[in-house]
Amino acid sequence: MIVGGNNMQNHKIFNYRLIALLMLSIANVQAANRNSMVELKCHVDLLGGTDIIHFTLIEKQKRGTITQVLTGKKVPTALSKEQQVIYKVNECVDLNDSFSSTAAKSRDLLTAR
Repeated sequence: MIVGGNNMQNHKIFNYRLIALLMLSIANVQAANRNSMVELKCHVDLLGGTDIIHFTLIEKQKRGTITQVLTGKKVPTALSKEQQVIYKVNECVDLNDSFSSTAAKSRDLLTAR
């Protein structure tokens, strides 16, 4: 009979339970992070006058500040190898919603996904 064998088995069971608890916690945090984010498409003017549809992922609580978040931000575009600066945010909507302005609707139709 090995002395302490039962104690060692209890320690292994504890470790497995602890690992399972940590994995569940991580999964819950990841799910909460996904639920706190929203995908938007924004009709923006770039420095220089070109307008594009810019796609972004932002925290739900920051949605009201999207204009301030995007204005002045450098973003990649199909127009140039270099990133372009957003000069003005005209309108932002949820990814699957329609824009209200005619200019944004027209640009959205021409934008590749």
